Amino acid sequence: MLRLALPLVAGGAAPAEPAYPPRAVVLFVADWCAPCHAEVARLPEITAAAGAWTVLVADGDAPARPGRLARGVKAERRWTPDPATAAAIRRDLFADIAGLPYAVAFDAAGRRCADTRRGLDAARTRALLERCAPR
Repeated sequence: MLRLALPLVAGGAAPAEPAYPPRAVVLFVADWCAPCHAEVARLPEITAAAGAWTVLVADGDAPARPGRLARGVKAERRWTPDPATAAAIRRDLFADIAGLPYAVAFDAAGRRCADTRRGLDAARTRALLERCAPR
């Protein structure tokens, strides 16, 4: 027998849609991820390579409760998704990845335009953002 689980939504409202930061590169990191530590150490280099794009760090394990690595990043460089949309963000962004590090770029409308499963440095950041350039 096939059973479908349907979400219950109070008042008939649709679940909140994820909102992503516009013209931003988000690096997902975790305390246990050795390449993530190296990536966070290169944050000034990555930020410089991103130019006008904002570079943010998010915890790849628990977006609502950052680990030590993410907490060590200045508050203005951290992205903590709205708890109401955190599960939807994880489903949307992490569906095709096996682990960290992971970085994703969002265009001016907050739509994913490129991602990478390799740790970023200056060259990889520029290559990632080239994939977001309008054609």
